[in-house]
Amino acid sequence: MAEIYPQEESRTALEVFRVAEGSGEYFDLSVTPIYRDTFTLGREQKKEDRDHGNPDIKQRKEE
Repeated sequence: MAEIYPQEESRTALEVFRVAEGSGEYFDLSVTPIYRDTFTLGREQKKEDRDHGNPDIKQRKEE
């Protein structure tokens, strides 16, 4: 973190935390069509939660 926050004063804002459960999504805008996928932490994701319904956005295929 010293490389990212070289001044000691700026490092005082850093706080360690842990995420026990949650979900989110990410996009890769560097490819066409846009790649979109979701992730979960701490629990299994339901298939209907992953289905976004937008044909212009490529999603990971079921494995």
